[in-house]
Amino acid sequence: VIGGSGTGKSVTLKCVLGLLAPEAGSIKVDGEEVIGLNGAGRERVLRKFGMLFQGSALFDSLTVWENVAFGLIQGRGVARARAKEIALEKMAQVGLGLEVGALSPAELSGGMQKRVGLARAIATDPEIIFFDEPTTGLDPIMADVINDLIVNSVRSLGATALSITHDIASARSRCKCCGHDARTRQALMAGAEAGYVCQECGTRHRRWAGRCESCGGWNTISEEAGAKTTKRRRRGRSLDFASLDSKAPDSPRSPTGLGEFDRVCGGGLVPGSAVLIGGDPGIGKSTLLLQAVAALSRAGKRCDYISGEEAADQIRMRGRRLGLSDAPVRIATATDVGDIVAAFDSADAPHAVVIDSIQTMYVDTLESAPGTVAQVRASAHELIRLAKRRGITVLLVGHVTKEGQIAGPRVLEHMVDTVLYFEGERGHQFRILRAVKNRFGPADEIGVFEMTGGGLAEVMNPSALFLSERGQPSPGSVVFAGVEGTRPLLVEFQALVAPSPHSQPRRSVVGWDGGRLAMILAVLEARCGIPFTGLDVYLNVAGGMKVTEPAADLAVAAALLSAREDAALPAETVIFGEISLSGALRPVSQTENRLKEAQKLGFTAAIAPAGGKPGADSGLTLTRMGDLTAFVGEVFGAG
Repeated sequence: VIGGSGTGKSVTLKCVLGLLAPEAGSIKVDGEEVIGLNGAGRERVLRKFGMLFQGSALFDSLTVWENVAFGLIQGRGVARARAKEIALEKMAQVGLGLEVGALSPAELSGGMQKRVGLARAIATDPEIIFFDEPTTGLDPIMADVINDLIVNSVRSLGATALSITHDIASARSRCKCCGHDARTRQALMAGAEAGYVCQECGTRHRRWAGRCESCGGWNTISEEAGAKTTKRRRRGRSLDFASLDSKAPDSPRSPTGLGEFDRVCGGGLVPGSAVLIGGDPGIGKSTLLLQAVAALSRAGKRCDYISGEEAADQIRMRGRRLGLSDAPVRIATATDVGDIVAAFDSADAPHAVVIDSIQTMYVDTLESAPGTVAQVRASAHELIRLAKRRGITVLLVGHVTKEGQIAGPRVLEHMVDTVLYFEGERGHQFRILRAVKNRFGPADEIGVFEMTGGGLAEVMNPSALFLSERGQPSPGSVVFAGVEGTRPLLVEFQALVAPSPHSQPRRSVVGWDGGRLAMILAVLEARCGIPFTGLDVYLNVAGGMKVTEPAADLAVAAALLSAREDAALPAETVIFGEISLSGALRPVSQTENRLKEAQKLGFTAAIAPAGGKPGADSGLTLTRMGDLTAFVGEVFGAG
C-alpha cells in the first residue's frame, strides 16, 4: 500500500489489528468479522498476525531476546527456555548473532533495531505479516538489506505480507523479489524504472553512494524517476542499405554571415544538424546565437529563438541593444519539449531553431526535475529527432560545470553533430569559439570575437590583435607561432621568475597546461643543468587565449629562460617546437603556414626544430635546433 505521509496507511493497519475502532464499515479476516470482537475471539484472530512497527516499538526494560520472544511468552504461553531458543533462531535468520540477545535495545543501531523488530514479527510463525514503513530512517544501503530480509522471511514462512510505505524504491524492490506478475508490478510501481544516477557523468547505480565510481565525483548521485508509461514493443521495419560508392549530394550549407562563426561550423549551418554550444555564464553564448540567427533571417531563412531562461521582453531588449530589432526572428518562451516539437513538427518548419538552454527543458514522461541527467538526455534526444526528421538546424545552449565541461551526461556530446565551446577571460574583451567535435568540418577550429557594447564583433586577423598591445622587448616575452585547427595564430607567452619566500615555490599558469609546465622545468634542470629550485614561476598567455598544442614547448622554455636570465629576446623572432623528455626538439606540423603568418605580421626570424618540412621560402631567417641544450647555448650563450 503506497501513499504519502498522513494519508492513513498506519491507521488502516491499526484498525485491522483492533488497536483502533473504525467509525464505519466492516473488516473481515478469513471471512470472519473482527470489528467488535473481544476476549478469546480477538485473541484467536490476532494469533494469525505478525507486526513490524514503524519505530520498531521495542521495550527498553527487556533484553533483545526477550523482545523477540514477547509474543511467545505473553500470547502463547511458551516456557522462557523454549521461547529463548526460538528467539535466538529467528534472530539468526535476520543476521543477528547470539551475543546480541543479551543486549538492551538502546545499545543497538537503527538498522539492528529494525532486524530485531522483524525477528519479533516472524517469531510466532504468523499467517499474515504487517510492515509499517519498514525502511523509514535508514540509509539506502541498510534499507536494501532490510528489504532483502523481509522478502526472505516471508518466503520461508509462506505468509501473506502487507507493507505500507511512501518509499517507491523499497516497494518496487519487495514487489519484484516476491515474484508478483507484471500487472501487479506495474500497478505498484506506478511508472517505469527509477534509479540512482550520477549528475556529472550519467552512470546509473543500484543504490545511493557518496562517490561515483565512474567519474570519481562526490555527492553527485541522486535518485531519478523513470518514465510514467512504457510503450508496447513494435515490430521492427526492414532497413534500406546503400553502398560506400553511392552518389549522394553534399549537404547544403547556410552561411549565417558571421564569418568567424561559419568558419568554426565548417562553412555554415547544415540542415538537420544539432549544434551544442557551451561556455561559462555571461560569456556571450546567447548573444552570439541571437546575432547568428538574426543574420540568417535577414538572408531570407526563417529562424526561431526558444528561451527557457529569459522572458520574451528580455530577449527583445537584448536585440535592441545589439541593433537587431529589424531582424525577422520569432521568439518564444517554453520549457516543455512536447510543446516545442508540436510547434515545429510540420512541413513549414523553420530553417534554424535556438534552444536556450537544454538544461531548462523537460519531457513530461519523466518525473525527474529539469537539468537532471535523465531530463537532459531525453530532451536532447527528442529535439535531435525533430531536427533529423524536419531538416531543422537545432542550436542547443549548454551550461558548463565548474571544471568547464558541459553539464549533464557525457552522452549528450556524442548525440549532437557539433560541439562548440565559447572561451575567454572575463578581464579580456576577446572571446574564442572553439570546435571540439564537428561531423561536417574540421575539429579544433577556432573563431575569434571581440566583446563590444554593440555585441560580438568578428576579429578577422586575430594574430595582429593578440600582438597589438605588445610593446618593447622585455625579459620573459616570447611570440609563439601556433596553429588552431586550420588557422595559424601568433600569441605572446609571458613568463616571470622571482625568488620565492616560501619553502614550496609557486607554479602559476594561465592559458596553458600546468602539468606541461612542470615537465618543461624538469627537462631544463635535468638536461641543461638550469635549476628553478627556490624560484616562483608565473606563465601567462596574453589576450586570454588558451593554447593546447605541444608545439608551444620551445616558446615556453625560451620565455622561462629569458625571465630567469633577465635577458630579452629579439622582438622580431617567433619560436615553436615540441620538447621531448630527452631534451630533443621534435618537428611540428604546418611549419610553412606558421612561417607565412609570422612573415605577414612583419617578423623577420624564426627558431624551429631541425628535421621538419622546410616548405617554400617564407622570407624569414630560419634557425633550426636539434635539442634544447643547443638552443640554450645559441640563444642565451654557453653556461
